[in-house]
Amino acid sequence: MKTELTKDIIFMFLSGNANPLQRKLIEEWLQDERNREQYYDWLEEWEEKHPQFIPDTNSAFEKLVTRASNPDTETISTNYNSIQSPFVSYSRKRTSWWVAASVVALLGIGIFWQREAILNKTYQTSYGQIKKVELEDGTIVTLNANSQLQHSRFFFGKDNREVLLKGEAEFSVTHTPDHKRFIVKTPDNLEVEVLGTEFVVFSRQRGSKVILNKGKVQLRTATIHKPVVIHPGDVVTVDPKGSFRLQQKQEVQQYTSWKDHRFVFNRTSVEELVQLLSENFGVSVQITDSTLASRKITGTFQAESAQELLYVVSQAMDLNVQVQKNTFLLSPQ
Repeated sequence: MKTELTKDIIFMFLSGNANPLQRKLIEEWLQDERNREQYYDWLEEWEEKHPQFIPDTNSAFEKLVTRASNPDTETISTNYNSIQSPFVSYSRKRTSWWVAASVVALLGIGIFWQREAILNKTYQTSYGQIKKVELEDGTIVTLNANSQLQHSRFFFGKDNREVLLKGEAEFSVTHTPDHKRFIVKTPDNLEVEVLGTEFVVFSRQRGSKVILNKGKVQLRTATIHKPVVIHPGDVVTVDPKGSFRLQQKQEVQQYTSWKDHRFVFNRTSVEELVQLLSENFGVSVQITDSTLASRKITGTFQAESAQELLYVVSQAMDLNVQVQKNTFLLSPQ
């Protein structure tokens, strides 16, 4: 009969008291990606009760070099008429020190490679996928396709509630009784501090954008340190230099239509459409006629895949779509 994995077994493993059968069970259990978050939650609970020593690998290495340069020359007895053999003693001690140093180094390497997963909790969507997640404070985040949200596993909510977004997401932020700030950061140094509740942050390679639905938020960048406060209906685009462009009284619903797999275009160029297809679906699209890139399209289209979106757009714009070596080719009819 298969043994059920419990928190007690995980705690025994973390304490170094698990038997071989339990270790094998944990190894198999962790193969399932759905179990890893549960493991990290138990790890966090165990760490709070058992603060761990993190080895100082640099110090250990310096001690190793010092010991190797000044070897201890204690002697040992052998069975051959009790001959004193400093060489045997040194050789054994050197081997022991190298083994110990190797263990410390491997432990340090293990911590180095796993530090991201241990220190941070990450939510991610694949191309074409939309996911709704609830954070520990009750905040609801809806991630668009090809997006990633990350926050500290141990310090989220301890002082501020800070998250890092790559991609696009809608936030419905929960207010806390002690008024803890909720801050969204992006790779291009945009910082969105929440003073309200519902907003969308877009952060892709081509730039960033913030759309406010309800409440109030303030924005900063690396070049604009004085906060800029925006209000419902405002859309702020951030250029590569960190400057803001404000559009007021916008129909913000068009910026959240992706939650229902709807794409709203308002004089959107074919070039922008190609960028959207790459960002949301990970497909390669090539425009074969340079005059086609600037053509505009307006309308709302329902699609859950790149093929569906290309089909309806091509029908509306009289385009030819061909596939060649995993690349979609767009040309005028």
